[in-house]
Amino acid sequence: MSEHTPTPWEVQDYSESDDGVGIIGLRTNDGAPYSSPTNGLVAWATLHPTEMDENDPTRAQANAAFIVKAVNNHERMVEALKRIAAHDGGYAGDIARDALTDLIRPGTT
Repeated sequence: MSEHTPTPWEVQDYSESDDGVGIIGLRTNDGAPYSSPTNGLVAWATLHPTEMDENDPTRAQANAAFIVKAVNNHERMVEALKRIAAHDGGYAGDIARDALTDLIRPGTT
């Protein structure tokens, strides 16, 4: 299986002509910048005609920003969860460790 596009990712501005928002990776797998934003396109956030706010691009922009924020913070969140799970904090620590163990098990991140 291929690895995901390296982070950081970035949100482009809403494109009215394309009815959506591009989510782009800024770097190639070897760390070099892409030659143009479209070379790094990894996803497209758009609004479907069935949505209540179909004529409001802020929903697509907000969804794209939320995806990018999650992707760009994934590694730090996994590391924080590992530190929490490894902490011996008594009963509360045991509950947190047990709850987080499944989330950080290899192959699930």
